[in-house]
Parts: sequence; structure tokens; C-alpha cells
Amino acid sequence: GEVSVTLSLPSKEGKFRTPNFFLCHDGKKFGDRFWATVTAIKPKSADKDLAKVPVEDKPKKSYSQVTKDSVSKADAKQKADVKEPLGAHFVRDVNFPDNCLVAPGQAIKKTWVIKNTGPRAWPRGTKLVSLDGSTFGQHSTVEIMTKVGKGEQYNLSIDLVAPLETGKHTARFQLMSPQGEQFGHKYWINIQVSKFPSNKELKSMAMEFLADKEVVSVLQEELPVVIKEIRQGKKLASIVELVISKRPELKKHQFVIFIRPFLQSAERFMGFQLDALVSMYSFWAMTPFANGAIASNSEEKSPKEEKHAAKETPKEETPKKSPPKEDVKEAPSDFKYEKELKHFAELGFKNLEAVKPLLMKHKGSVPSVFEELFPN
Repeated sequence: GEVSVTLSLPSKEGKFRTPNFFLCHDGKKFGDRFWATVTAIKPKSADKDLAKVPVEDKPKKSYSQVTKDSVSKADAKQKADVKEPLGAHFVRDVNFPDNCLVAPGQAIKKTWVIKNTGPRAWPRGTKLVSLDGSTFGQHSTVEIMTKVGKGEQYNLSIDLVAPLETGKHTARFQLMSPQGEQFGHKYWINIQVSKFPSNKELKSMAMEFLADKEVVSVLQEELPVVIKEIRQGKKLASIVELVISKRPELKKHQFVIFIRPFLQSAERFMGFQLDALVSMYSFWAMTPFANGAIASNSEEKSPKEEKHAAKETPKEETPKKSPPKEDVKEAPSDFKYEKELKHFAELGFKNLEAVKPLLMKHKGSVPSVFEELFPN
């Protein structure tokens, strides 16, 4: 921009230098200094009329007046913009809702949808910073690299790592301007860190996993490979690793994150039935296997199943109270930690005989048994 200053020349001839000038804002000088060097000479006769221009008649301005007059329109507008407040409101969670279950040390990419509710765009350099009261993610931050104008929505994401310590944890954040001003709503993520989800929680995660359209699409494509591995007698853990190696996008699902480290141990102690898993998947994915290959095998075995069913029906007609009574009488007398053993049975463990010596070893401590069964 251009800055103009009106000066008065001395009445005598000679070379003169003006004082130094500075730009000033709120009483503070900034930028380079400016000056002018002029030479005054006596005007010729033809120029006498020009010399009579009443330059000195104009009122002299003080240093502060010259500085104020030199402020450009752009600077004035920028000054007005700085005073306008910034705004940001929470709209919704995209993932990891409150009190969601995560594994220790799990990588988390939390995303919120937020809206610019202020009168102007967020300035370049606006970032998300951690707030006091956070139990993890204190050193995590992210800068908004795109322009978000007034009234626009923005997907705000930040990478976090869950604590290794189990229990409830919270990370709280807020936007901060380049000038260090925090503004808008506060955003948080509440998580429950657990090594061993309950049977109910695992079932819930499995249902969400199989209800995901992307997962269904992947499993439909990979199902022939899974069936081939099953027929070759491969273990469940190796089958899962094979599918994940081919389709790494499955790693992000909570069900896979929790079940993957424990598959080999769980296969020994919980007695997974692959046929049941295939049938469950066939139901959710609506593949031909639900009424095809598995159904044909069942038709071939139907006579045997009918015989078994026929044998079982008279047994069901017998009094039902006797078996549980016998079990209840024998259990407490046979094993010291029967109550703890029932906990493993409720979680789906089939090989309870292998669990008994571990309970004896750890004096009935269920968490200690889990630590030995499923080491990190």
C-alpha cells in the first residue's frame, strides 16, 4: 500500500533529511522506519508563482496524527475482524460413543462432526488441544488444515491411544485460535478399557460386526476360502489370520480387536464349534450355505438325527428335576471353587476340567486365571 505524508520545506536552501517515521498500532511501533532526503533551491523567476503555493499554510500534523492517518483500509478491516468472536458447536459423534469398550493400548481415531457457528471462517492455524481433566491423550493435538467458513460443518478427527490401565478413561478437547484463544464447545471421548469383555459384551460386538455391510461384503467374498480351510482341518485362529491378511480393513472392528489375541487359547479352552460359526454367518450374510451345502449334509444325517431325537424325547418326559439336583449336590462337594468355575461356564468355556487346576493354583482368583490363559 501507499503511505503519504505532507511536509513543509525550510525557507533556506540546502539538503535536508526528514525525521524517521514508523507505523503504529495501539500505541506500539512496528515494521521498518521511513524517511526522505530533499534538497531545497531558490526558485527561478518563471517559477515564482509556483513557489507561492501556500504549503506552509497547511496545519502541521503531530507524529501520532500522521501515524493514524497512514493506517490503510485493509488494516482497519483486519482489526475489526480480530474482534469478531469465533464459534464452534458439537453436532454428533461419528464413532466411539460414550462408555464404549476398547482394548488396552488400542489405537483410536476419534471423530466428531462440528459446526462453525461464528460470524467468520476459522483462521489458519486453528487446532484442537487437550484440556485439564483428561486421563489420556494429554499430548495429542491436530491442526485444521482446510478452510471452514461460517455455517459449515467439519469432521474433526484426532488419533489417540487407549491407556494400558483398565477402567474408565476420558480425554477432553477444545479448539484454539492461533492467538491462543480457546473457543466453542468442548469435545470428549469416554472409554472403558478392558482385557476380558463379558460374554454379553462379546456377543454384542459380534452382532455389530456381522451387521456391518462392509464386513458382510468381505466375508461373502472370502467365505469359499474359509470353508476350504475348515475342510482341511485348519484352526480357527489361523483361518482368522488368513482372512485378516487378505482384508486388513477388518482389523479396525472392535470384535476382531478383542477376539484376535485370544483365539488360540480360547480355541483350546472354550471349544469353539466352527459349524456353528459358519451357520451363524450364513444367516447374517444370507449366503447359499444356509440352505445349500450345510443343509445337504444335514439331510444325509437326518435319519440318525431323527433316531437321536426319538431317543431324547422319552428322556425329556422323565422328571426334569432329578438331573439338576444331582449336579448341584455333586458340584460343591467335588470342587472348592465351584462358584468361580460357574463364571467360566457362563462365559462359554467348555473344557472346565482344564480350568480347575488353574483356579486351585490361583486360589479362586478369576482375573489371575484369565491372565494365565490369555497372556499379552
